[in-house]
Amino acid sequence: MTSAFNRLHRNIQNVLWDMKWTQLYQFQVESINAWFDTDSDLLLMANTAAGKTEAAFLPIISSLTSDHGSGSIRVLYVGPLKALINDQFRRLEELCNRTEIPVHRWHGDVDSSKKQNLIKNPSGILLITPESLESLLMKIGQDSRRIFLNLQAIVIDELHVFLDSERGRQLASLLNRIEVYRKDLIRTRKIGLSATIGDVDIAQKWLAGDSKNSPILIKSSQINDVEILIKTFIEDVPVEQMQNNMPDKTKDFDLDDNLLSIANHLLAHFNGKTNLIFCNRKAQIEELADYLAQVSKKRKLSNQFLVHHGSLSKQFRESVEDELKSNRPCTAICSSTLELGIDIGEVDAVGQIGPPHSVSSLKQRMGRSGRREGKPSKLYLYVPVEKCNEKSILPERLYPDLLQALSLVLLMLGQEGITPWIEPPLSLERDYSTLIQQILSIIVERGGIQASSLFKMLSLEYIFGNITSEEFSLVLKSLGENELVEQVEGGDLILGLEGEKIVSHYEFYAAFETPRNYQVVSSTGAIGEIEGREGFYQPGSYILLGGKRWKIVDVDERQMKIVVEQAKGKKLVQWHGGGGLIHERIREIMYQILQKKILPNWLETNTKTVLGWAIQEFQRNDLTDNYIVKEGNLLHIFTWTSSRANHTLYLVFRLAGLSTNEVINQGIALTFQKFNFSVKDAKIILSDFMNNPMKPEDLCCSVFPEKIPPVGKYGGYLSSELKAKAYSAKYIDINEALKTTRLILEEHQ
Repeated sequence: MTSAFNRLHRNIQNVLWDMKWTQLYQFQVESINAWFDTDSDLLLMANTAAGKTEAAFLPIISSLTSDHGSGSIRVLYVGPLKALINDQFRRLEELCNRTEIPVHRWHGDVDSSKKQNLIKNPSGILLITPESLESLLMKIGQDSRRIFLNLQAIVIDELHVFLDSERGRQLASLLNRIEVYRKDLIRTRKIGLSATIGDVDIAQKWLAGDSKNSPILIKSSQINDVEILIKTFIEDVPVEQMQNNMPDKTKDFDLDDNLLSIANHLLAHFNGKTNLIFCNRKAQIEELADYLAQVSKKRKLSNQFLVHHGSLSKQFRESVEDELKSNRPCTAICSSTLELGIDIGEVDAVGQIGPPHSVSSLKQRMGRSGRREGKPSKLYLYVPVEKCNEKSILPERLYPDLLQALSLVLLMLGQEGITPWIEPPLSLERDYSTLIQQILSIIVERGGIQASSLFKMLSLEYIFGNITSEEFSLVLKSLGENELVEQVEGGDLILGLEGEKIVSHYEFYAAFETPRNYQVVSSTGAIGEIEGREGFYQPGSYILLGGKRWKIVDVDERQMKIVVEQAKGKKLVQWHGGGGLIHERIREIMYQILQKKILPNWLETNTKTVLGWAIQEFQRNDLTDNYIVKEGNLLHIFTWTSSRANHTLYLVFRLAGLSTNEVINQGIALTFQKFNFSVKDAKIILSDFMNNPMKPEDLCCSVFPEKIPPVGKYGGYLSSELKAKAYSAKYIDINEALKTTRLILEEHQ
């Protein structure tokens, strides 16, 4: 062991010997030395299961050993998941057992008597989620000073999750609220842990908070070998079947051909091992699990495939996690619930059905395998595609899912001359919804507070982006009009009747919005449910559900109900972008692949075949120098830009008078099915946008003159002006849209 080992307390050294540690990783050595030699915050970056937790806690626990961590809560560990809290609790208990430093956890499953005892006698290490920390601060109020009096360190696990999200702004506000009570005491040091950060500078600034000193970056040099297979499955759908949306009754299974093929491949390569298979939609998780159960039964094999996602009960999810930790082979088909660093033992391989929306997500998921020394991280990226035919429109014939999958892998690995890259966090969002939640929470915590004091606590740059006093006043005005808050004699803000109702519900502690599911019905009865944000689905547009295309007749936002009728023929579907926003860099690489500037030579046969079809269509339509293409009665504008910029251009055409049924956002393109809509018409609208660019909120108000879609959990309480600011900050990117427009028009002069 290194000299850093000798700086640890004797009891910690003994624990490590008992755990049969023979050495410390270099980044753990650097972390230990940085803790003892400086008073700086630390940012620790290393792959999953590389020892980040120990790098943070070994020196911290050694510092607490002399007084057994008494006097107050001494260390606050914040993790994004309750399951991660439970996992780290077990690991830290083992480390702290001999040092007699108590380790506590706080969430809904912890006995109330243990929570009361912690409040009465605060000590040691507390592991908690942002939502539970919210609940704790509201409960203890101004007793926070006593409970956190000697707080020495705050450890934030999976830091990348918090950098640009409602939970991140909530957490930044919560930590600031604690520090307000401790303002005359020694500043608490922060340690951030992550495996995937796209912009280190942003991460360091977020972690530093109001400190002027940048955290010390300590990065592991350990690199796992990687084995990746992109496996493309091709389903050849007859033209008649596409037109009639009819299933093929001649099959043994009434199944999707591609998903059935994937199930067979999974049985061949995943059976008898421990694995994770990620899907982008819960419905796909359940469908694939059902396929695997049927195929296993037909082959007389035991079904080793389990299901794990957020809609399942806690007991069900925990039973799957326990099964993964056992020595019995099993595979969990899961959502992002198992993406983060929950300890589920050794994972042999990771499967991914369809490309995720980000490099960060793909890297995080792949890193769940290869945790044993000398074992590679192994990823099977499955891309199901339907073979296009003469009825397929041009954007479909470019096979964007396959292009996106290739782009993500190339950016993650840094191949074909591409620098390894991860998305930087989006830091421009005006998150009024989380601001409202924090206003209500602080009022409960304080029992009432002056507006000026409230503004001072919340207007810091690293929390809500230096919100102006004018904006803050508008927010308070909206809350007053909706009876969330009221002002009493003396000027204090207290909760109003509606505010009392909101904070009394257990869902209040979560700043993020849970998915909205609309019930879809036709004249013959219920069809199913579909997820989407308020205002997305509009009468006259089309959705795909139950393998059929439906025209929306009416949308009842209050009852969360969509009335539809079956569409005739193959109508273009307006997809809800619930899978996340895609960065322009990913689209750029997709475009370069089609230009044959990037052609990996390690692709398997089907992938090469489908990519060849896409490149052939790209060249046949001269899309290198031609962004606007007429195809029969349709017109396509290929944008190759981010989700936000593409949506901005979609809104520009909506503002020009096109309905939701006449302009369709295809991700890589906008498709127009308005009668006699010409290339000239499109260029006139784009030229007008470029020559007279609008403010984002003005564009939003113009497209949605009656009701602007609210953003976030509490966005519905805002005035139209603030709704427009929030919507435009999250979904509109004028500058990138202008850049794209300029490229399009330059090629069509």
